[in-house]
Amino acid sequence: SPAVALRGPERMVLQDGSVAEHLSGTRGDVAFDPAMRRVILSRGTAHFDVRPDPDRPFVVIADGWEVRAVGTAFAVSARENRA
Repeated sequence: SPAVALRGPERMVLQDGSVAEHLSGTRGDVAFDPAMRRVILSRGTAHFDVRPDPDRPFVVIADGWEVRAVGTAFAVSARENRA
């Protein structure tokens, strides 16, 4: 599926029914496929309320770390990469 940019302060219902709430200035991409649900957070903070799906893990990647949902809700922060 195509990536979706997260922009501005909002509550977003993802295509699987999970909810992402993110602060202003948060940037990331959402990419779901048949094997995995993935969010790549490049900057900011987002809270995820994940809809369980044992066949498709929900993974958030930020600052070189991979966070795999084991519960149903969690928050992740990413610093802006400065080169």
